[in-house]
Amino acid sequence: RSRMLLLQPQARYQRVAVHRVPGLHHTYDVLFLGTGDGRLHKAVSVGPRVHIIEELQIFSSGQPVQNLLLDTHRVSRPRRNPGRGLLYAASHSGVVQVPMANCSLYRSCGDCLLARDPYCAWSGSSCKHVSLYQPELAARPWIQDIEGASAKDLCSASSVVSLSFVPTGEKPCEQVQFQPNTVNTLACPLLSNLATRLWLHNGAPVNASASCHVLPTGDLLLVGTQQLGEFQCWSLEEGFQQLVASYCPEVV
Repeated sequence: RSRMLLLQPQARYQRVAVHRVPGLHHTYDVLFLGTGDGRLHKAVSVGPRVHIIEELQIFSSGQPVQNLLLDTHRVSRPRRNPGRGLLYAASHSGVVQVPMANCSLYRSCGDCLLARDPYCAWSGSSCKHVSLYQPELAARPWIQDIEGASAKDLCSASSVVSLSFVPTGEKPCEQVQFQPNTVNTLACPLLSNLATRLWLHNGAPVNASASCHVLPTGDLLLVGTQQLGEFQCWSLEEGFQQLVASYCPEVV
């Protein structure tokens, strides 16, 4: 019986391609959706919900995605071409190829699980394509949780705790230089669409002021040079927290 899967007010979907992906525990439908303004959404259907895994701008905003084609030859032979499945997208100006999975993008256990990407699982040391999993050879069971994304519980297990959480102060503070009396921004990129940001200044939450303000994009706007010290941006989701960026501005 037909039903609405995904409604995005900011996107007008033009084309869709679906790949049924065997995960570690279940099989999932991964949707590749081309928009009218040149974007590609990768999403996974989980019960009654659809979660957008990532968004890519593959054509300029004036070019709609006119066609999507899965490379079924590579997809049907995953062990020979692990992680090499390709999606071809076409517009009126050309064709681009996009990897169907990019598990190496997720550098920690938390990022890997919270992405909810059925192609990817945490091996205990890195995020890898599930087709590479061989239980008889693996040093420890791989982790994947598309339905719950219980990163806090799964990643805090003793076998992966040192690789999943990033305690305060462990990420090096990036030295950034500002000119006096200028307006500057500090970036905080998140890999998960469901995560929220928390900015800290010298360990305390950032409060909006004339010299410091969090933009709708999540970046931190600094006006002038009154606010010095250490700025940290944390990613928060499902009880899991991770330090994304740490900055130490200095005036030159």
